[in-house]
Amino acid sequence: MEAKRISITTKNGTNYLIDFDGCFLKYNQHEWQHPHNSWKCTGVAKRGAFNHMKGFNLATFIDMAHNGQITTFKNGSPQFYLRDLDHGTHRLQMDGIVRANIT
Repeated sequence: MEAKRISITTKNGTNYLIDFDGCFLKYNQHEWQHPHNSWKCTGVAKRGAFNHMKGFNLATFIDMAHNGQITTFKNGSPQFYLRDLDHGTHRLQMDGIVRANIT
């Protein structure tokens, strides 16, 4: 049985494939056979009123994706944004998530 993964598509069309440990396995056409620890997903942030961002860790993000809670606003604007750790730097990706599925 293959390990479960999270498939993410952003508003600008960027595609990611992430394992449940947070390792990025695929970024658009770039695919890695062996995940590396220098770039990991740490969770998501949800945009609220007045652009207040509330962070969720990776385990909560996986639960939310599994339950179909990663959604957009009614006007189609992203509500969730990917958080990552890249070579020791914490980042918030400002290209919002429009779809997140467990594959």
